[in-house]
Amino acid sequence: MEKLFLIGCLVLTFSMLAQKDIKIKNKSFEGFPQMGSIYPKYNYSVFNLDDWSDCGSAIFEGESSPDIHPQNYYGNNQKASEGYTYVGMVVRDNISIESIGQKLRTKLDSNYCYLLTIDLAKASSYQSYSRRTGKKVDYTNACSLRIWGGNKSCQSLELLAQSPLVNHYTWHTYQLKLSPKDNYKYIILEAFYKSNEKEMLVYNGNILIDNMQDIKIIDCDASIQPIIIK
Repeated sequence: MEKLFLIGCLVLTFSMLAQKDIKIKNKSFEGFPQMGSIYPKYNYSVFNLDDWSDCGSAIFEGESSPDIHPQNYYGNNQKASEGYTYVGMVVRDNISIESIGQKLRTKLDSNYCYLLTIDLAKASSYQSYSRRTGKKVDYTNACSLRIWGGNKSCQSLELLAQSPLVNHYTWHTYQLKLSPKDNYKYIILEAFYKSNEKEMLVYNGNILIDNMQDIKIIDCDASIQPIIIK
């Protein structure tokens, strides 16, 4: 019995050692600055960012893709947290949101817990047209970032984590704990409204994302500091 117990412990140990951190491709969101757009005739979004896919316009027909900053688009000229460019995503007053996704090199495994680290901010100026009224408005309300797991491109099967509302104009580092209930090959980063279990507010807002780190395996009982101010 003792030998079987020892063998079991060794197998578990080797399994944990074999499991590696999950590498994220283009984690600094480096590309050419561009305003999110769409070809209305074909409902085809224009989002050219290596290793990332536009997911929002695939769900919300006729909506534009996220933006790659900075180039003073919509009045925003925030400098990148790391590298040269970063992604800006919005939520809209017609209940449509923006999101991006990536196929992971190594799947998220339900036998482990993970730490996702990313820099977040809000643009102080983000003017565009309301999808509901057609008038030019400020998209400066605070959003949160939601993390989803899925097994197909842009598939949101399980909500893995959600940040607090990001209501600051300077970059802060956020740490989110992921405890997947299933195995997932894809991850989605999604802008979302202020919400709780009882209600969800609908408005125009923005969130900026940059400097995502490789997803690290952590002890499921580990205590995580949610925000690190730079």
